[in-house]
Amino acid sequence: MVSPAHAEPAPVARVVLVGAHWCAPCRAELPRLAALAAAARPATLALGWTDRLPMLPAAARTAVEVLPPATARALLERYAQTARGLPFALAYTATGTLCALWRGPLTEADWPALAARCTAG
Repeated sequence: MVSPAHAEPAPVARVVLVGAHWCAPCRAELPRLAALAAAARPATLALGWTDRLPMLPAAARTAVEVLPPATARALLERYAQTARGLPFALAYTATGTLCALWRGPLTEADWPALAARCTAG
């Protein structure tokens, strides 16, 4: 087993969860945000809701960046056909290149599969 101190640098630098307040699966992600942020480290976890800023659980307030709704709407417009609905997650490299799109809610258990998509060449 590789210790975290000797692990390879993560190819995913940022993950953006796109959702909306009216979306039940999107709201279901909120209680797990702190755990997802911990699983995704050192990547940054950002939350972009298209209609209004969500009320974050206390544990997630310092672990998650919240994007303005206008930014989330722009992401929705750009990736709506590929994502096929809310919620979806976008994974970016350190250079800002999109390396993976995850359809549906993202959990900490899903994180290794999303990260693998970014290293799958």
